[in-house]
Amino acid sequence: MALVNDLLGNNFEQRTNMYLPLSCICSFVHNLWSS
Repeated sequence: MALVNDLLGNNFEQRTNMYLPLSCICSFVHNLWSS
């Protein structure tokens, strides 16, 4: 997950405001379906 890796990178605080709600939901759902 490029977005997750990016979120955990240097731009964490900036990108959190934009991506956190969407990326967390998408990643969580994706991981549930992939498990």
